[in-house]
Parts: sequence; structure tokens; C-alpha cells
Amino acid sequence: MKQLNTKIMFQMKNSLVFILVFILQTTSVCYAQAPIKNASNFNFSVDSTAEKLVLLALNNPRVRISEKSVEISGWDYSRTKTAWANNIALSANLNEFTLKQTFGGADPVGNMFFPRYNFSVNLPLGLFINNPKATKAAKSRYEATLVSVDIEKQIIRKEMLSLYENYLLHKQLLSLQQALIIDARKHFQSQEQKFKDGKISFEAYLASTRSFNNEQVKELNLTKDLRVIEIQIEELIGMKLIDALQQMVVQGS
Repeated sequence: MKQLNTKIMFQMKNSLVFILVFILQTTSVCYAQAPIKNASNFNFSVDSTAEKLVLLALNNPRVRISEKSVEISGWDYSRTKTAWANNIALSANLNEFTLKQTFGGADPVGNMFFPRYNFSVNLPLGLFINNPKATKAAKSRYEATLVSVDIEKQIIRKEMLSLYENYLLHKQLLSLQQALIIDARKHFQSQEQKFKDGKISFEAYLASTRSFNNEQVKELNLTKDLRVIEIQIEELIGMKLIDALQQMVVQGS
């Protein structure tokens, strides 16, 4: 009995250890997965403003050109379906003698023409072979142009979202750089006064000058890059970016 109780206690301990290990593993997995889930859901500023800019960009002439190509290929497809009629030729042979006999006129010469009427229809054999193929080819071109419109829209959407991301990023970088310039200017002015008072060497003063100038150059480059991105966005949406953003604010209010 004592051995049985000991065995039961040992099995219970093993069961408890297994349950604890399972709980710890489950907890650790959940804890490890939580940051990954949050990281995957993190979206760098692709918001409703970007989607509204995408809608404006979809009025780009590139999309209209693609849509016109669809219209042209559609007309070509419709024309190809009835192009077989161009290959059918009808002919008839009538003359003054047969007409006179037909309408009761005198015919002193007599019926010298037999048959009196002559009709013919010309149907090329290739009509039944090549025309269906040409129609299928025109239909495929038409369907390809439809797909090309969707592809062009997807490309424009990708370009617009990427440009908007870069726009927001460079705006933030420029704001940080302007804060750095304020600090660099204060340091330069302080070093300049110390140099005038003879408290620092010329090398220390020159180092502060170079540091301040470098920060200004960075600001100019960021300003230029931001302006280039704005121009690219304006090329897609067909209007000034600041005007588009103001319209969105007014529509949203």
C-alpha cells in the first residue's frame, strides 16, 4: 500500500510538472508572439490621406491613355467580328437585250445570251479559317488592354504611397534637423564670443563654425529632397500638394 501511494504521488508530481511546463511554454510563446504581431501591424503613416491622394492620382493622364487603348482595342475587336463581310463579293451580268425581254420589249436579235441572268458569289476558303483566329486575337488584345489599365492603376497607387511615405519621413527629418541647427547656432555663437574674449583657440572656434555650416548644408539637402518629392506627388495628382491637403482638411471638417 505504501509503495502504491508513493507511485501515485510520483505520477501526480510528474503530471503537475508537465502542466507547469505547458503553462510556461504557452505563456512564453504568447509573450514572444505579442511583439511580432504588433510589429507586423505597425504602419508608417499610410492613412486615409494617402488613400485620398491615390484617388487623385488615378485621374493621371497615364490612366486615361490606358483607358483610351481599351476603347480602341474594343472597336478593333468589334470590327474584326464583322470583317468577314469584306471578303464576300456579289456580281451580276445584265445587258440591254435581257432587260428588254424582261420588261416586254421587242428583241429583233433574239435570245442570244444564255443564261439570261448571271449572278455569282465569291467566298474565299481562308475566310472560315483565318477570320475566327483574327477575331480571337483581337479579343485577346482587348482583354490585355483591360488588364493593363488595372496594372497601371496598381503602379500609380504604389508610387503614390511610396512618395507619401518619403514625404512624411523627410518632413520629420527636416524638423529634427532644424532643431539641431538651433543648438548648433547657439553653440557657434557661444564659441564665437569665447574666441573674441580669448578663452578658446582659433581651432576650437573653427570647429564650431564647420559644425554649424555642416548642419546648414544638411538642412538645405533635406529641403531640396522634400521639394523634389512634393513635385513628384504633384505630377501624379495634377495639382499643388498643399492645395490637395487643404481640400482634404475642408472636406473632412
